[in-house]
Amino acid sequence: MNTVKTQSMLKDIEAFSTCPERFRRVWIDEEQKSDSSLAMNKGSFFEYLAIGAGAIHGEDVTDLPRKKITKVQEKAWLVDHDDLEGLKGEKYADQIRIEAQAEKFKTLFDPKHKDFLGYKIKSVQVKLESDDGEGTIDFACKDANGALWIVDLKLTQDLTNDFGPYQWADLSRRDFTQQIWYRHLFKEQFGISDVKMAVMVFDYHAEMRSKWIPLEISDASEYMVLERFQQANSVAEKYKANGYPVNPSKKECEGCTADCLFRWDFPDIDVEEIRI
Repeated sequence: MNTVKTQSMLKDIEAFSTCPERFRRVWIDEEQKSDSSLAMNKGSFFEYLAIGAGAIHGEDVTDLPRKKITKVQEKAWLVDHDDLEGLKGEKYADQIRIEAQAEKFKTLFDPKHKDFLGYKIKSVQVKLESDDGEGTIDFACKDANGALWIVDLKLTQDLTNDFGPYQWADLSRRDFTQQIWYRHLFKEQFGISDVKMAVMVFDYHAEMRSKWIPLEISDASEYMVLERFQQANSVAEKYKANGYPVNPSKKECEGCTADCLFRWDFPDIDVEEIRI
């Protein structure tokens, strides 16, 4: 199997700021694990509620940080329960909306509901692995005509936001590398050339919007992604043969646990790098 196996590894090794030594520690030798951000945990929580499982077995996010317990609430709990076991603070608005969106997801695949989309879910968290690499499809479903679809489920803060690499408002500027890669792996593993691909996006804005995005993936787009993987694997093999250099920066060093002589010296001022 190739060294660069996932689209996350691909984007990491391609990034201008990536420190190859940090890349090795995280992806090759697995000496350290990248911390999950709150946004990532919210997405995993949504997946758990919507389809019953997260992408990594045993690492499901089943709750989110709650508000602090007030003295009044603590006293009331103690009166009823005589201990603090199970005591949780109130949910933030984001969690309430995420839970509501997960319920909305279920209605869209319920044949008895007025909002039924016409797709029947066949399997969830489909593990993909071939000589090219690996990935995990959130779920596979069939439409009314029997066509097979693989679907990537996403959660975002605001579907109308059009700024940054993770925006969903302007799909012409969205990076669909992950979805192209998943479809390629699915075809390789199961030998199904006519599988369809879609992305389903929900937000936890007050409006609680959602979007179904069928993707028509061209051979050219798939070829370009495969070329990127080939080039990334060539770079990774050179690192493996010649050693992993360091590229210290605030972004790369602040989460790295390596005992490195070249660690970024964090001054008491914000530093923001830009390539022009």
